[in-house]
Amino acid sequence: MACLDDVLNSIVSKWQPMLNLAGDILDRFIQTHMSSPLAKQQLIKVITNMKLKCLGEDAKWWHKIYFGLEVLLDFKKAFPSKELLPAEDTKTVEYVCKILWAFYHAVEVISGTVCPTANMYFNELWMVRATLEEQASTDYTELSSMVWEMQKAFDEFWQNSYVWLSVPVVFYPRFKIAFIKFCLEQAFGSKATKHLSAMSCTIHELFLEYCSSVGKPSVDTSNCETPDVEVGGFYSYSLEDWDEHINAQIRSQVSTELTTYLDDGLVPRDDDFDILNWWMSNATKYPILSVMARDILAMPGSAVQCEAALSSEGPVINKQWSKLNINAIEALVCIREWIK
Repeated sequence: MACLDDVLNSIVSKWQPMLNLAGDILDRFIQTHMSSPLAKQQLIKVITNMKLKCLGEDAKWWHKIYFGLEVLLDFKKAFPSKELLPAEDTKTVEYVCKILWAFYHAVEVISGTVCPTANMYFNELWMVRATLEEQASTDYTELSSMVWEMQKAFDEFWQNSYVWLSVPVVFYPRFKIAFIKFCLEQAFGSKATKHLSAMSCTIHELFLEYCSSVGKPSVDTSNCETPDVEVGGFYSYSLEDWDEHINAQIRSQVSTELTTYLDDGLVPRDDDFDILNWWMSNATKYPILSVMARDILAMPGSAVQCEAALSSEGPVINKQWSKLNINAIEALVCIREWIK
């Protein structure tokens, strides 16, 4: 699995010529309109009212451009009477912001401090894909042609990753396979069948793998000698056959568990829905699937938290740890993340 933050940043880097053009527009705007004290006060007021977090000095280059362009657009809305930008520049800024918003939002969610469950990754990446496709098909030929490189990079990642991105969504009781099917058929039409088939095969193989572990003894008795025990006039040297018989019955009983879950109706959408709590509450009904959900939903999408994901410096070791050996540093970093 690739770190999704790294993937998104590498895709954005394919658009550097366009971002440089947007950066030039931003520089011209600042030089032309931000020279007076009044304009500076107005700008501070706009930034204060924005929903975006203010930038740190070590913010990534594309994040700085995105933040600046959002400020410019908000300033333009707050003071519509001013001639701030030519119409062509305004169109370029709006175009670039729409694409960068999808990337920024995806990084913010995937690397969020709340530690999102893995079912959220698909939707965030799908929003990026849909935004690129939409903007590439606009009549703004000069800019839309530049999106092609981003699309190409994203499609290459998607082909290699759509299975592991899709599987956690199946364990989201509000979406399951129906949501994946809906998205893929909209995007690929009849070609979606092979993608759905690959995902379904993976889920069934995983399920059988988990089923095979049911009933296995937790203690290794391979090196223990089983004494001869007389039971009803017969000598029983081993109960392995009996264990296998019971395990076969258990596997037979759970073989319909996956089918039952997939056939059950979707849970209604609710803002307060807690996916982990749902699986805990339904562990008795879906004993195998609940174990699978515990493992699959815990897959991290990012190697770092949001602050580091949007930072050009990456994670920094605290000064008080700098003299510790690498194993101690790793242990402390892990403990800090677990506590959070």
